[in-house]
Amino acid sequence: ITIGCLHAGTRPNNSEPVAAIETPEVIETSAATETPQKEIRMIDVTGKTKAEAEKECSGISDIIWKEKYSDEVKKGNVISQNISEGEIVGEDQKLVLTVSRGKEKTAVPKVIGLSLEQAKKKLKKKHFSWKVQKEESDKEDGIVLSQSIREGQKAVHGTTVTLTVSKQRTAVPVATKKPVVTRKPAAATAAPGKKSEKKKKDFVGVIQ
Repeated sequence: ITIGCLHAGTRPNNSEPVAAIETPEVIETSAATETPQKEIRMIDVTGKTKAEAEKECSGISDIIWKEKYSDEVKKGNVISQNISEGEIVGEDQKLVLTVSRGKEKTAVPKVIGLSLEQAKKKLKKKHFSWKVQKEESDKEDGIVLSQSIREGQKAVHGTTVTLTVSKQRTAVPVATKKPVVTRKPAAATAAPGKKSEKKKKDFVGVIQ
């Protein structure tokens, strides 16, 4: 019996092919180096001008400006901010600052011809105050005769409108005067002695 053997590097003709063993590919990855974000502690900028607030918040890249009417805050100054004082944020944080547009102006309503109470309610609704002065008139008491700011003119909230209100005249009784009788002075009469003397002289002159 002859026993055959396989030489190195040979395989029998009827043997199955040997599967190749794949070595996994090693990919070297380098972690991306990120620049650490700058942190900012927020300060209070309310009440400051827009220029001052912008300068003090220069570390924040995204600032959004809004405007709003205000009766308390001066025009151009910051009313509010969306990030509270002391809060720590990143430099890319969105900061919203609301700036005052000043006091809102409203058209003055017409109140002439109304009663004083009606006029007050109408002015109060439009955020105006009022001052009242009386004037005698043939109209009934308490009717608005005139207003210091004309109808439709715009004025800031809180402006005082002077109202001239009617005060009905009181009837004064007319006193009847009695007719004055004037007497003519009596004609002056000469003294009896002087008159007879004159006549006597005249008579004497005639005889001569």
